[in-house]
Amino acid sequence: MGNSRSHRGHVGRCPAPILRHHLSQATGRALILIVLLVIAPASIAAGTNLISERAYLEDPSGTLTPAEAIAGQYTPFDGMLSRGYTPSVHWLELQIAPDARESGPLVLRIRPTYLDDLQLYAPPAASAREPRLLDTTGDLHPWSDDAYGSLNLNVLLEGDEIPTTLYLRVETSSTTLVYPQLKTLEQALRADRQLDIWGGLLIGALAMIMLWGILQWRADRDWVMTSFVLKQAAVLTHAMGYMGYWRIWFSDWIDPALLNQIYAINIYLMTVSAIAFLYLFLREYQPNRLLLHAFGALGLLLPVQLALHASGNILIAVNTVSVQALIAPVMTTLLALTARVWRDPETDTTALLSRPALITFFGLLFVMLWIYVLPVLGVISFSPLTLYGILCYNLITSTMMFWVLQIRSRQQTKQLIRHAERVHFVEKEVERERERSEQHARFLGMLTHELKTPLATIRMLIGSDTRPGQQIAAAVHEMDQVIDRCVETGRLEDDHVMPNRTRFDLVSTVRRSVARRSEATPALFVHCDPDRIELDNDAQLVKTIIDNLIDNACKYGAADQPVHVSTNLQHRGHTRYARVSVTNALGRCGAPDPERVFQKYYRGQAARGRVGSGLGLYLSNGLAQTLGGEIEYTLEPLSHPNQVRFSLWLPA
Repeated sequence: MGNSRSHRGHVGRCPAPILRHHLSQATGRALILIVLLVIAPASIAAGTNLISERAYLEDPSGTLTPAEAIAGQYTPFDGMLSRGYTPSVHWLELQIAPDARESGPLVLRIRPTYLDDLQLYAPPAASAREPRLLDTTGDLHPWSDDAYGSLNLNVLLEGDEIPTTLYLRVETSSTTLVYPQLKTLEQALRADRQLDIWGGLLIGALAMIMLWGILQWRADRDWVMTSFVLKQAAVLTHAMGYMGYWRIWFSDWIDPALLNQIYAINIYLMTVSAIAFLYLFLREYQPNRLLLHAFGALGLLLPVQLALHASGNILIAVNTVSVQALIAPVMTTLLALTARVWRDPETDTTALLSRPALITFFGLLFVMLWIYVLPVLGVISFSPLTLYGILCYNLITSTMMFWVLQIRSRQQTKQLIRHAERVHFVEKEVERERERSEQHARFLGMLTHELKTPLATIRMLIGSDTRPGQQIAAAVHEMDQVIDRCVETGRLEDDHVMPNRTRFDLVSTVRRSVARRSEATPALFVHCDPDRIELDNDAQLVKTIIDNLIDNACKYGAADQPVHVSTNLQHRGHTRYARVSVTNALGRCGAPDPERVFQKYYRGQAARGRVGSGLGLYLSNGLAQTLGGEIEYTLEPLSHPNQVRFSLWLPA
């Protein structure tokens, strides 16, 4: 059967960016639920509180004795005490509800967990002169020292030692933010289980976002994704420390004071990594350059903060972080307002947010960060959301940035795909042009070579005294064949061959083709059974195919052996076909390669000394397919081939 092959496009495997796209979608849906759960810190911070009244006393020098502090003048406050960054020691006077002492063991829960040293006192008994120290806790004390352990700082009160008034001494190197709660043991256990769940969801959400960033970074490796991953790593470790996980995991084998120093350094690194990320992110939007450089300069405070920390001025160093947190959202909002990338006609903005979306995004960041920072500085009191404000801010901003970067990544992936498609198209066009050039060169070479022989014959005969008209006619006929096949091949490849289907007798067509060739090839035999085969097809195209097959057999077959042409009717499956077979013995050129016999310009090495275009079988096979048939090529017998058969099959 003819060796024409149909090539089908291969369905490629799903590329890595599309896999990341599906992973991002699944992660995004999961984060929606997690964020909705974690955004409710008020329910964790609130709840039953057996403290009826609260008041505080500021000790600027930190030298008051417990007795002096108890005797001092206290200022009432509600809910949570927020005094900002101050070196002062603060004393809290906590009045216990009258019926609380009858509820069994009580747990005094103090948050946040970064408070350095907490000392709980009871007023002196009637027979005593000095207040009684009930317990100590804080992040400078090992977690295993707590009688009641949880993510919070706790003091367990039980038995007869529960007084009606408690005095809590608070000393910290960070902002003075204190939220005391007194609960029964059962209430404390229930609240701590809730906190464990919320904390796990929070850490899990931040870890998922960081994991997504790492996966995206491995694919993109650009500076924006690199800074995002570093920022998320700092945010994740800070959240673990803020929630109290550091104290639980490490305080028994790392000095709590050293752990406290590491946590402070983590805060500096988290801040500067966030500034670096936002700087790189906003730079793509072409904001005001002077303002952008000024914003980037905020990150240069890191060496100053580390120097202050090393010299013991930790409170000042940490306070500069809050200053950065106040200034940064103002500057990022201004940078969003001055962004002008959309005005640049040469910049592809498909991977960027729109201007309203960018301004809205950074406006929300502005509001959320100030809601947290102002209470930390002691400017306003916003209990109890402030207690977990930084965690909520980090989670919300990380989630928002996750979606922004996801959109950015998705658009970049589309850009890469479009670019790859353009490159592929250009490469295909270059390849096609190269093939056309090669075919053109081969065609010219073939045409030049094949016309030389008949032209030389004509020149020789014209210059002689004889007038052998038959030889001149044969030479001209060979030139006509070359030219006709070139023309027909061009029409076939340009889809300009439109079959003109009429009713005709195939046997008569075959006999005319044999008669035309028998003058030059006497040993040409034809056998037709039946004597008449009616076809509805293009008679001229069918004759062209038969002429090419007979010419090919006479030209390349053994000179001393006959060429046999036969016609018959056969069934292939449920369809009846008319078959025209042309058989010749192998000549000196040998048998053509079955894999290449129908290729354009193909000629066997030994056949290149004969006149020919390399287009006859290519053209015949293409025309046969156009007519709904095919050409079959076989070597006979299979064990020791000594003859070649080409068979034209046409529906009858």
